[in-house]
Amino acid sequence: MVDNNCDLSKVKVIVWDVEGVLYDAQARIKQLQAYIVQELQTKRPDLDHQAATRHYQKFLNQLNSKTAVLAKILHLSYSQAAKCFDQLEFNQQVVSPNPQLVNFLKQLKAQSYQQYLFTNLLKHQLLQVLQLLGFELWEIHSVFKELITLEKLVQPKPALSNLKQLIKQARTSNKTLAADNFLMVGDRVKADLAPAKKLGMQTALISNGNLASLQQALAHRFADLVLTNPLQLSGLFS
Repeated sequence: MVDNNCDLSKVKVIVWDVEGVLYDAQARIKQLQAYIVQELQTKRPDLDHQAATRHYQKFLNQLNSKTAVLAKILHLSYSQAAKCFDQLEFNQQVVSPNPQLVNFLKQLKAQSYQQYLFTNLLKHQLLQVLQLLGFELWEIHSVFKELITLEKLVQPKPALSNLKQLIKQARTSNKTLAADNFLMVGDRVKADLAPAKKLGMQTALISNGNLASLQQALAHRFADLVLTNPLQLSGLFS
């Protein structure tokens, strides 16, 4: 764990990214990439594996949404791509039950922390993830103040407008909230930490062993706290 003067005593609102934070998305990312690259090569026989992989990465950098990439490459509507995406991602081989994490998130709610889930996933996808982790459907809206999914975003992450709206919403119930009363927990610098830092929020990087993200976060001081998994926060908030 690396601590760059993170002051968790100030935190009243926790904003959680989902993929790569509440569950390890690396296996799914590899599975999804392999599927898209294979489909792209089928549609573009002139592309070898490396060229098809470069196309995938280019689109992902542009669109910041794997569902949108799937739709673009396979010429599907967004809803068709989402259904395909669901079959690849949202099963117990990818999202395993995690009772420790579920209990920790419930404890944070009991300690009066406001919690938001902030993701480019669609709402039905997010609900599937939470149920696979071990939440009962009725518990979800009790534990989390708001599920901010793609349907509610002005633009997909990393648009600053999304976090500005979240802060504004949180202040409707507590007008005294300052920017550093918010903690953004994410695994990606560009999509999660950099926008939060621009608005003065505190930030925690879930590194998942990603050396490139770790180096970028530390070099530019995007991360106030670096953790290998979200359960490391449990000792800090107890």
